[in-house]
Parts: sequence; C-alpha cells; structure tokens
Amino acid sequence: MHLFFAILLLSVFIACSKPLIEWKRIEIENGYIIIFKRFFKPLKIKISESLYQVVIKDESIRSFRFRYGKYYTQISPIIYKNGDEMTKTVTDYMNKHKISVEVVTPRI
Repeated sequence: MHLFFAILLLSVFIACSKPLIEWKRIEIENGYIIIFKRFFKPLKIKISESLYQVVIKDESIRSFRFRYGKYYTQISPIIYKNGDEMTKTVTDYMNKHKISVEVVTPRI
C-alpha cells in the first residue's frame, strides 16, 4: 500500500515538474527566432529560410511551423505572455521580406 502511494506521489511530482524542466523563452531579433530551453543550447532559426507553414483558426494565427535542418518545430503564440507581439513581429517580417508560406487550418 505504501509503495502505491509512493509511486503515485512520484508520478504527480514528475507531471507537475515537467513544465519547469521544459521551460522555454523565445526572442525575435534581426530576422531570427531564438528558442531558449532550460538545460539545452539555444536554437537560432532564420525566419526567411525555415518558416514553411502558418496555422490559422477562426481568422487568427494559432502557430508558426519551422523547418530547421532535419528538425521541425512549432511555435504557438497563444501560449506566450507577449504572443500578440510575437505574431505581429513575425508577420511584419514576412510582409517586409515578401515571404510566402503555406497556410493551413487545423484538422478536427
């Protein structure tokens, strides 16, 4: 019985600490998106070379999808504190540099 509660407590602890372990911060500067993840080297992605899709739902941008070498990542502005500012910065950059990407809607 004590083993069950110990395993349950450990499971709850791991589930609750995952966001702290994977905490990340994003900065946009000079045409690059820099993703900082705790315990990992920052990932610097050039917007003009790696942005390949924009996901739109209800006429608003839900996420940007990037291809970086053999890796893919998706950044959803709605989960960040300054997400509206991030969306504006990326869309302004796309307009200024005439970057065209595929626009998709999420599947239900």
